[in-house]
Amino acid sequence: MESIYNMPLTLEQHFHNLVQYYPNVQDLYSLWRLLKKRIEDKLIHSRGIFVNYSLHDGSHSRSILQIIERFLGEERICQLSATDTFMLLVCTYAHDYGMAQTFNKIYEILGSKEFERFLEDMDGKQHFLEKEDGWAINNLLGYLHKKKEEIPLNDMYLSIILVIQLYLRPEHWKGVIDIEKELYGLFQDNVKQRFIHSSEGIVEICMCHGLPVENLLHIPVHANGMVGDEFHPRFVAVMLRFGDLLDWDNGRFPMWFVNEISKNQTIIPRLSLLHFRKHEAISHFLITPKKIEIIAKCDSKREGYEVAGLISDWKEWLVKECREMVINWYEITQQGFGRPPGNLKVDILVDNRPYMAEDKKMQMQMSQERVMKLLEGTSIYRDRYVGIREMLQNAVDASLLQLWKDIIQNRYISYGLTKDAVSSGLDLLDLCKKNRAAVFENYNIYVEVILDQREDKVFVIVKDKGIGITPEDMEYISNIGSSKERKVYDKMPAWLQPSGVFGIGLQSVFQLTDCIDFYTRRHNVPEQKISLYSYGINRGKISVRELPPNEDGMYSNNSIPGTNVKISVEPKKILDIERGNGKKGFIYYDPEFDKGEDLDMVFAEVAHACEHKIKEFKFDYFNIYFKAFKTEKDGTISDKEEPRCLRRSFFYPEKEKGKRAGKKPNFGETLDTFPNDTASPYKFIENMAFYWDKHACRCYRLSVRSCLLKNRNGINQVFLPERVLNPYDINYKFNKISNAESIYALKNQKKYLHADFLKMSLLILDNQPTNYLNIDRERLRERAIDEEELLLVRKKILRHWCEYFCRTDAPEINKDRFKTKSGILLSLTLLFYQNVELELFQKFVKLYCESAEFKELILGEEKIPVAKLWEPGRLFSVSVPVLSKHEIVDDGPEPEKTVKMLLETARHLPRRLIHIKSILYKNGEGFIYCFFLRIQEKEIQSLSMNEVTRLYDYMRAFDAYENQAERVDYLTVQKKVFKPDKQYENLLLPRHPYTFRKGRNFESVLDGCITWYILSPFDIETCRILRKGIEKEADIRDELLNAVQVSRQMGKCIQYIMGVRFASCPDQEKTEKKIRDEYMRFVEDFYNILHQNQKMVNAQFRK
Repeated sequence: MESIYNMPLTLEQHFHNLVQYYPNVQDLYSLWRLLKKRIEDKLIHSRGIFVNYSLHDGSHSRSILQIIERFLGEERICQLSATDTFMLLVCTYAHDYGMAQTFNKIYEILGSKEFERFLEDMDGKQHFLEKEDGWAINNLLGYLHKKKEEIPLNDMYLSIILVIQLYLRPEHWKGVIDIEKELYGLFQDNVKQRFIHSSEGIVEICMCHGLPVENLLHIPVHANGMVGDEFHPRFVAVMLRFGDLLDWDNGRFPMWFVNEISKNQTIIPRLSLLHFRKHEAISHFLITPKKIEIIAKCDSKREGYEVAGLISDWKEWLVKECREMVINWYEITQQGFGRPPGNLKVDILVDNRPYMAEDKKMQMQMSQERVMKLLEGTSIYRDRYVGIREMLQNAVDASLLQLWKDIIQNRYISYGLTKDAVSSGLDLLDLCKKNRAAVFENYNIYVEVILDQREDKVFVIVKDKGIGITPEDMEYISNIGSSKERKVYDKMPAWLQPSGVFGIGLQSVFQLTDCIDFYTRRHNVPEQKISLYSYGINRGKISVRELPPNEDGMYSNNSIPGTNVKISVEPKKILDIERGNGKKGFIYYDPEFDKGEDLDMVFAEVAHACEHKIKEFKFDYFNIYFKAFKTEKDGTISDKEEPRCLRRSFFYPEKEKGKRAGKKPNFGETLDTFPNDTASPYKFIENMAFYWDKHACRCYRLSVRSCLLKNRNGINQVFLPERVLNPYDINYKFNKISNAESIYALKNQKKYLHADFLKMSLLILDNQPTNYLNIDRERLRERAIDEEELLLVRKKILRHWCEYFCRTDAPEINKDRFKTKSGILLSLTLLFYQNVELELFQKFVKLYCESAEFKELILGEEKIPVAKLWEPGRLFSVSVPVLSKHEIVDDGPEPEKTVKMLLETARHLPRRLIHIKSILYKNGEGFIYCFFLRIQEKEIQSLSMNEVTRLYDYMRAFDAYENQAERVDYLTVQKKVFKPDKQYENLLLPRHPYTFRKGRNFESVLDGCITWYILSPFDIETCRILRKGIEKEADIRDELLNAVQVSRQMGKCIQYIMGVRFASCPDQEKTEKKIRDEYMRFVEDFYNILHQNQKMVNAQFRK
């Protein structure tokens, strides 16, 4: 039986397959089929206008899809969500919608004044135009101005065609805007507005194919999809540009064009002829997920050099696009989506000889040097010594690979670590058994700084007992940005895998030296010395030579497998900075105070720098030792002191004794602080908790931030913990991420101090560093982790922690365990009150919080017994002063009976713990915030407000001009949020779009506790109406209501509310009407309050 060739999977087939598995995708798939037919029918019109262009109809769209499919490959196509697939298909077909103009549109253009102005403008730019286009412009202007009485009809026809092309083509990408109106019937009720015309809609994605590549950064990376799935708008936009750019194969022009070239080239514009030859020059065209290969062969007798120039320009464009994709790939795609386009090869031949444009050659050379300067210099990294960190990281990575290799080669049978034993996986907590973690001691790493007086040089050496370096590894190091997989990774647990084998960070070492020497040893292979030179000194040359057994052993070691990495620190790289441009060359040494010989000063500086870099992180996979010493002229070592352990192993830490004994690790900081059982991933003591999430490969350690107890005049007072900038400590593979600001929502970044009773340390041991780290390894990537994710994990840990304390059948029950730890007990009690079920919480309180001593504790300077903080239904109040003077006296309703609390005390309570019930203005006291201390999470968090509170909320939503603080910018009330007024419960939202923000109406520290909002429905037009009403004190009520009612912004707000809160509501039409009516009531209330108090408002605004 003959074998059947399997055709590659297409996007349409993948979409159809999704329908088979997910019935809810059927409607979306059917919509695509209808859209495809309608768009294809429309695109046919492009042939009538752009007659001498390459085809921009359905055939062009299908070619682009094939290119995208070839690049993605079947594996990645299968990862695409239904929404991603739908948007890829629709945008590919719709992107040239603007080139498909109908008869009516052309008729309107020819009769418009705008077209006449275009002709006049082009007449002044004739020197920029192609000869044929200039001729056509002259013909039409001659007709309009009656300068030419007789123009042959065929010339007039050709002139109109050419000028219409010139008019439409530059901004054809804008034509996709018409798709919303022309296909409204298909989109209506089937696709939400944001998928059509928004920052992540079809219109914007298609428009990006004609805009500079920087515009892609304005498109969101990630969004909710159409059928409960995920959507990656920026990825769709990039793929569209990529496929469109690569549609360069033969056959792009229609057959009539090919025939006309052979008959009568006079009616074919010269540029069209060159572009035709450009496509036909392609003799080899290959696109795969791993490489792009194109060969173009041009004929000098058929405009070959001009054609080659066009292809060269296109190649330059392609190289730039691919480079941007490589640099930003992980800001474009979903996690784990393979590699960006690599191995790009475009050969251009003229008469079978390589075509070379000297200006482009020089440009490429400069670009390459600039890239290397960035990698070797300080443009990416904080300081010149970051290369030491990279050397350490490579040593750790190589040692991990050797450790795993030794395990699967059964070298640790006595520990129960064999190939068979780990075949089904090795969990981190399995190392608690049988002292298994002791195997890590065999791979300790040593760092030495040597002042070699024989050579008058300072050396830094990092020694490991790792897997060694192969010539293939060095080839990988030389190929910046390439990737390399190792076979030894097979079944290696993710938490043990290296964070990155010889990353581009190794180039940062060249800030200290011009050459890196690797003395590397592998089993059954002679020792080799591999030298990697700086690009600036020797164009990145790599030399390899074998070391004889009798080679000097100071830096080499023929007997033990592993690698010694040696660099010679160039003193001039430090001294020239210090003496040359006034900048600080020494960071860890003060030459002004500790004067000495140049080499001695550099030695001291580098030794301190290495010590600092090792101590930068407390723990790692292996113990890291350090020693600095000098060698005399005769080669003897002057310092016999033993190396010190400056970074301890998490798995088997060095147990130093005597004066060198460091601080004992805290619970959860190292594996040996746990009991030997591995039954539970949770470990607890009174003030710390540990949780190992083996699926995510993350270690969580929670430390209680204790309240402070003081006895004043016989009264036991307790003060809540001080607020901190960041309660989270995040590490990747034991490397601290110094900038993890991206875990917070944009609205919280750099704004609030955090009041919290816990500090969370997160150790990420996942094997995908690019999912978490930027290139400098010091910043957390956007959306890698968000705070809400951490809070959910924290809540789960706290529930287990509370259960641990409440086990009545276990030895953990010890009612006196907190007898001397009341500060910790209070912090834990408030944490459990906020995060665990009420029944479990009450059990904890009954066991530990009923002592008389604890009940007598008073909260700070207040007269509030701490037990009232978790008393059910207890209402508290805080008075917040008014930040601007009001001329209104409106006490409103009296606040309910509350326990009064000082604002300073409330500042120290976690924002998530406070649930504000009402904000009422009281004359003489300011705003009274009434709140509970336990949030009902599923409850709509609305609050009661009186008239002054509303006035303040509305008025403070306006901002002043940035450069004129004394003037109000009325347009700033757009895309603001207001407080969740109880009167408008159908408008309330638990979140707001990223494009909306809080204004000065949320400037109180307690306003940070508000997590529900009302979206401002005002747009530019309605803001102008508001300005007229406020400044001129005019009655604009009807004008305002009518404008808001028909505004697009109002419709978008309503649709957003429907999507967030009422997506599953059965009667959508009725619900939408209810929201609209409530919005109109809100706008009327907004106007009435400002109007009734307009003199005061106007006076405030003028201030």
